[in-house]
Amino acid sequence: MIRRLTLLLIYIPRYNAFQSYTALRHSLTSKNNVRYRGEFVSRRTTPSLLQATRDETATGNKFRHLFGTNPKAKFHDFMLDLLINSQSASQVLKSEVLADQHDTRSLPNSKNERRVMKLQRYERIPAWPVSNGLKLKAIELLPGGRRVASDLEERYGGMDCPNIFVNTDEIRYTSPFLLLVHHNHMFRLNDPTRWIEKSLIPEGFPSHAHRGMLTVTICLNGGMVHRDSLGIKQVFGVNKIEYSGKHTQALNFGAGVVHELMWDNTPSRRGQQVINQEIYQIWVDLPTDQRMSNISVDLLGGKDETPTVVEKRGSRLKSSTLVIAGSHRNHKSTMAQKSAYTILLVTVEPGEVWRQSSPTSYHSMILYMRKGSGTIGGRRVPKHYTAFCSTDGDIEVVAGSQGADFLYLAGGPLDQNVVARGSMVGESGQDITDAMKDVNQNKMGKPWEVGISDAEWRRHIRFHPCSYNAEE
Repeated sequence: MIRRLTLLLIYIPRYNAFQSYTALRHSLTSKNNVRYRGEFVSRRTTPSLLQATRDETATGNKFRHLFGTNPKAKFHDFMLDLLINSQSASQVLKSEVLADQHDTRSLPNSKNERRVMKLQRYERIPAWPVSNGLKLKAIELLPGGRRVASDLEERYGGMDCPNIFVNTDEIRYTSPFLLLVHHNHMFRLNDPTRWIEKSLIPEGFPSHAHRGMLTVTICLNGGMVHRDSLGIKQVFGVNKIEYSGKHTQALNFGAGVVHELMWDNTPSRRGQQVINQEIYQIWVDLPTDQRMSNISVDLLGGKDETPTVVEKRGSRLKSSTLVIAGSHRNHKSTMAQKSAYTILLVTVEPGEVWRQSSPTSYHSMILYMRKGSGTIGGRRVPKHYTAFCSTDGDIEVVAGSQGADFLYLAGGPLDQNVVARGSMVGESGQDITDAMKDVNQNKMGKPWEVGISDAEWRRHIRFHPCSYNAEE
């Protein structure tokens, strides 16, 4: 217990390992405004200015950390590197497994239904506010405290839950999904301690680079503000009026770009003093030949892009399914995909049954229980547990007495090597080395200081643009 508490105190202040967001065009012109629904900045840069940027990079300290003199961004990247690394992830984050560890995923199934082969509860890490999260961790140590802590978390926030699949044995049963994070945070805008914590821990994810993956960020509560080294600024969130119905962002980082994603805690925007910010973030692997592809982004939301499928028993609601990617009962999302997978947000009323059919190629299937509980093939999946399912058949979820609210991930595994470190994904260690070299040379753009104004950010990216192209 002492060892675990020590690890928490060392690594909690902010792992922030898992956020990634929008990157777009190498040459931004007026014709992009409709496609990307963002705020764009001209990147017409003179040759002399580009040369000055290259000279600045060449004469810098070659031993500096990834993000130079930006300490908050440096710490963010340090924690990414610490967690997404086969040598350290299992040492930092502990998890509880509630199932047979033997590989029984291919056992015969006469009913052709998926079963739960492994149940895992990943470590929940205090963040935003850290003080709330530490209190919840203390409550968890008491007899019966875990259930109390999970209920309090819903009301007061203060936790992240990173489900790390990459660099583990589970990757063959989770591909193309590399990582899933559930964030649940509460910000009291007038709380004096918030300003102290904010000075140490930025409210969001400072500018940092990614390569070789696609990220899907889904807002469950609140909203987010995105800026990147291609000149894109976007806001998205749950409030339909404030965010024009756009609640999800899908970003193909491809060859790489620098971006930041911050919680939208602007009082004038939110109109309230206590703001709940809750998201899912999913990292999706790209096929090998797409890892250095052009950058693309989509903001999604609304019945045409992310349809909601409602099932009823007479006049009574049975279930509601929001289609983020893929399809459910012939209702399809418009998300552009480089491989075959499905992402659904599902709520099921108490005692009701939810079903999903899957292609035979979808050997990977994962459910994360956000609220309530559900039963799959006779095995109960409690709140805040992740269920890894067998490789064949359809799935049937029976909601518990408090209903079930869960994230459903399914897809066809990519038959390829996956090497990941920090925010970089490749096929080999050399790919990661090349990516880090590009980051150090600011080829993906140069990270900027936390909290700078839009005018300062525009000026920064004009001098330090991304060298890679956006998708046409």
